[in-house]
Amino acid sequence: MKMMLTGTKIIAIYVIGIDALSSSYVRNELSFVQPTRTMLKFSPIKQRPQHERKSTELQMSLDMATFLRTEFVSTALFTNQIPRASNNCLQLGTYDGRIVNFIPRTIQELLTSTVEPDGSMPLSIGRQLKQQNDARNAGTTVRVMDQRADDLTMVDDDSVDCVITMQSMERMRENGLDWKKSIMEAGRVLKPGGRFLFCEQTTIGGESFLEYVTTLACIRKGAEETDTEERFLTFDEGASDDVDFVLVPHVAGIAVKAKDAGMTKQEKRSAELEKKTTADAERNLEFFEFGRKKRRIKKKKQQEKEREDDEEDGEVKK
Repeated sequence: MKMMLTGTKIIAIYVIGIDALSSSYVRNELSFVQPTRTMLKFSPIKQRPQHERKSTELQMSLDMATFLRTEFVSTALFTNQIPRASNNCLQLGTYDGRIVNFIPRTIQELLTSTVEPDGSMPLSIGRQLKQQNDARNAGTTVRVMDQRADDLTMVDDDSVDCVITMQSMERMRENGLDWKKSIMEAGRVLKPGGRFLFCEQTTIGGESFLEYVTTLACIRKGAEETDTEERFLTFDEGASDDVDFVLVPHVAGIAVKAKDAGMTKQEKRSAELEKKTTADAERNLEFFEFGRKKRRIKKKKQQEKEREDDEEDGEVKK
């Protein structure tokens, strides 16, 4: 799969480590599991008490060079890689109103989530979103939703065309939210074939952001207790690239949710059989239409020949 992002190199997202998956996270009948293997081990990060945490409103936590470069990369990524056929888009961790100007005008509905621990969207951010949306006048409906980015309680399964995140994961970690769970939630709410677009720090709390995305999997439990669990990778293709000209390392890219994510083996076989049956029916219809067209051409030529013969007979009689 070829996708041109920023910089000079393209890194394909490969499927790794599915056998080492554990620590399931259950949501409805689907569960998401995360890899236990990490490249390095880090000591636990001491969380600041709630009263000491600073508000994320109007706070630029990066240096100016990194902030401006990631801003440019995010804009280019979201504008060019969100499909024009997408109707709705969800942002993980909305902390200001800029995102309104980063999505295509074809998006009909923008959903939000907050990085605040109590799950409420600050009024100032809601005002920013409304002001930016009114100024843009693109006809997009912005839904300011009081839900944490790691617990999208107001969004149904398989209901969103694309999920985006930019410089939000570190804010989640600082505020005590689970950034890994937010990616699980993104996989849950995305439609099969939907896109997860990101521009985030390369490591979050000492763990690789990209490695977590590429190894995220979901499991489906059988109907009976004796049934074995079936595991499937959430994202089966995509592309990524390191962001250049920054002081704080960042990675930007796309991950596409598997079209058969969460389907059992029996459901996959049924879907493949239905697809084959449909293809055979379409092929037979093409052959039938080709035969009809050929017969019409032959009949038309025969009628023209008979007409020419009649004209010649008429001239002979004269």
